[in-house]
Amino acid sequence: NIPIFSYIFLKGRCQDCNEKIDFSIFLIEIFTGIISSIIYKKYGLGLNFSLRILQAYLLILIAFTDIRFKYIYSLDAYFVFFLEL
Repeated sequence: NIPIFSYIFLKGRCQDCNEKIDFSIFLIEIFTGIISSIIYKKYGLGLNFSLRILQAYLLILIAFTDIRFKYIYSLDAYFVFFLEL
């Protein structure tokens, strides 16, 4: 199941209930794929790759949550901070 192709082929609708899927989900999928590729190219597979991927995904989560709800959860920010340490 490839979410990007599914979104395109199903024209942004759920296959089961036919409800519209928010376009931001599509953007998040594309963005995380690009970021994952860049991090893999820079670090290869290993512990540093795993930590950077986790950090990048949390930052993407924080960014899209902030855009959508205008709020940043403290727990997410603390977790990114401790990953950086």
